[in-house]
Amino acid sequence: MALIWHLILRYQIGKSKVPPKKLMLSWINAVIPDLNITNFSTDWNDGRALQALIEYCKPGTYPNWRQTSRKDG
Repeated sequence: MALIWHLILRYQIGKSKVPPKKLMLSWINAVIPDLNITNFSTDWNDGRALQALIEYCKPGTYPNWRQTSRKDG
């Protein structure tokens, strides 16, 4: 994931005047508004954000991500 982030940062986001992390958080909150992601560390610990993002990118992969327990990280 770090490699992908660096490629996105270099070729897509890096030319923007908005800080890259802020731009990425805005996009994530636009595509998964149910979770209200505020950072890239603790908000990803339980796996729900990753499941929701995968479901957004490829519908049908994790259709029940909303029912996933936060305790089952």
